[in-house]
Amino acid sequence: MSKWPRFAPPMLVVLGVLVVGGIVFATTRAPASDTGEARTSAVETVWSDRQAEVTAVRPGPEPDVVIARVTVPAGEPDCARSPHVDKVTEENDTVSANIVYTTRSTLSREACPRKEEIDVPLTARSPIGDREISLNRGRTWHRKGAEYGHCDEYLGCVPPADHCAEPWINQTVFSADVPVNRLHGAREVRGCDQNWLILDLNRHVGDCPPAEGAPACQNTRRANRVFYHWAGNGWKSFAGAKDGGCTEVTAVEPEFPPALCEKLAAPN
Repeated sequence: MSKWPRFAPPMLVVLGVLVVGGIVFATTRAPASDTGEARTSAVETVWSDRQAEVTAVRPGPEPDVVIARVTVPAGEPDCARSPHVDKVTEENDTVSANIVYTTRSTLSREACPRKEEIDVPLTARSPIGDREISLNRGRTWHRKGAEYGHCDEYLGCVPPADHCAEPWINQTVFSADVPVNRLHGAREVRGCDQNWLILDLNRHVGDCPPAEGAPACQNTRRANRVFYHWAGNGWKSFAGAKDGGCTEVTAVEPEFPPALCEKLAAPN
């Protein structure tokens, strides 16, 4: 007759289950750590599209193609992958598109210290002809003979032939460091022909904006009178004046026409 009972006591069964369960738990837990590490590694490698800098546009080999020259960061293979055209639309005589490249977001600027120029073709649904090209929601490009040039923000794609036209004045005032929203209120044209321009500029017009519904406040600062000559592609300043008449400007430029300034009072 055996000295041991045929059935183990309940307590031993419970202990055995706990021991076996612990072994199973231990053996199934290890891969979870590996999975976590893999998941962390995957999160660190994130790819994103960024807009390329467009520096030039030229006609392509076919009537429906233009070639955009873009600048992208370089230094490592992951700095800029696959520059390509994205989201092409055609409406109102304008072909619009985004030109992007793919980069690894964890790369630092130090990892991509250089710049690389790449040509990216853009294909429209029909011949492009004289249509404007708008890239990356920036300034538009206009066909100028065998090449493309920028359309100016104020002059448009075809600058006015009249040098005294408002777009030329707007461009001039903007270059005088006047806020865009003050382009009209900060200037007064006192004389203009195709070669000479007189502007009274008050850059302090926004110092005391009126409250809603109240009359405009009085700006006590005097305007600056500035004289310009036509420089071929815009107005260039060459003299200023505090008094009326022509004495101050003709001392600098004797050829300035007196008819534009002889009846002017001093700037307000």
